[in-house]
Amino acid sequence: LIVAGQVSRESSRPCSPRLDPSERLQPAPTVSKNNSPPKDKVVDHLSQNLERLFARFSEVQQCLSEITDFTRNGKKSLGAYPSSSDPPFINITCQKQLSENVFIDERRPVLLCDGKLCLRVVQELFNLSVVEMLHGPLWIVLVADGEGFVPLTFKPKDEITVRNGKSKPLPRSHFGADGSRPESPLFPSSEK
Repeated sequence: LIVAGQVSRESSRPCSPRLDPSERLQPAPTVSKNNSPPKDKVVDHLSQNLERLFARFSEVQQCLSEITDFTRNGKKSLGAYPSSSDPPFINITCQKQLSENVFIDERRPVLLCDGKLCLRVVQELFNLSVVEMLHGPLWIVLVADGEGFVPLTFKPKDEITVRNGKSKPLPRSHFGADGSRPESPLFPSSEK
């Protein structure tokens, strides 16, 4: 009984049962009428084969359990990681304001997890509590889903620009002498 077509552990499928040459089931010693091996050897041989079968069966059960979990929960098994030779990452440029008219750009590559970006990592890398991302002409505030990821997917080698999303207080010159805000199209006065 030899299970053929098995994939090794080094394959991209993490739970594929492996078949080592040493684990192959050995045929029972041939028994001839005149020269029969002792029954103990036959029993030992059969028990070794059964142990190997049970070990293989346990591996198959584990794989089936992981597949069932994935289909029920939509989560991949922990062992399904991309190759380190070509990691999926995006380049993030953070615009930091040093003074009123002076900005610097800090650029960092960040690893993606199944095309998703971990918001906490971006916050910690650039020391930002609120992160805004440039999307076309707009700056959008990034949020995290229940697992901590930005609810967008990114392609490896994408480039995004982020900045501090906290609203900055307006300079004193933007307020009237009495501390009230002057009327503007963005902030109409409610006193009318």
